Amino acid sequence: MSRHLTAALTSIAALTPQAGMAAPSSLPPQPTSGPSTPEVQRAQISSLTLYLSLPDGSTASHGLDPAKTDAIYWSDRSVEVLASYYGTGKPDSSLDADTVRRSWNSIGADGYLPAFLTTGGSSNAELIESRILSDRPVPIGGAHYGMRPKLTGMVLGMSYPNGHQRIHTIDSLSDALSWSDRSIAVLGSFYAPGGPAEGKRMRREDILTFFPNAGVLIGDQQEVLITPEWINAIWNHPKTAGITPAFLVKSIINPTNG
Repeated sequence: MSRHLTAALTSIAALTPQAGMAAPSSLPPQPTSGPSTPEVQRAQISSLTLYLSLPDGSTASHGLDPAKTDAIYWSDRSVEVLASYYGTGKPDSSLDADTVRRSWNSIGADGYLPAFLTTGGSSNAELIESRILSDRPVPIGGAHYGMRPKLTGMVLGMSYPNGHQRIHTIDSLSDALSWSDRSIAVLGSFYAPGGPAEGKRMRREDILTFFPNAGVLIGDQQEVLITPEWINAIWNHPKTAGITPAFLVKSIINPTNG
């Protein structure tokens, strides 16, 4: 049996700042008082299937249990953010930067580098070991030995508090997916001072395309500076009436969420 260590993450897209745009406040405006709102509930990921392209030209799929995992990271950049986040030590994790980097760059029994890392754990964050390929190990010295498979997409089964079900697909133009408070904090660190996406901004219309109820958070800003506080605010703000997002995914082009 071949195995890959896997680990997790998620977020909103890092967009290139537009020239001549003034930097708005990093903190979203607080909503004004008004009538009471219905109880807020969160949508849930009920199933998760990843699709992979292998270096030998074949394909594979891999299922994850979203109840036992909380994030996926599948690029050098997102894995480094994960490593940096846990590099200073966190009370809810036994992870450290060396463990994350070593896992991402270690060849598995199948002869490949891992296509992704996932994190999980109920009380302490940890890397989750997954058996991705089972019967096609690459021999040492083989043409594809030590290469990294590519995650080409994933399909999420979604469950909503009102009983509705739907399917959501995510393409390869993203590099992190998060669906817990803990992994959202990792995602937010992309945009913290010193992070790879520090200073990134999103236009008002782009935010409202994916978060139609976010106007109360944006106020009259035409461009929003993305910060860890903003990520946390959008994570906990209803996308539709009374229902907060099931996940955030960091796209390398545009933001999407469930």
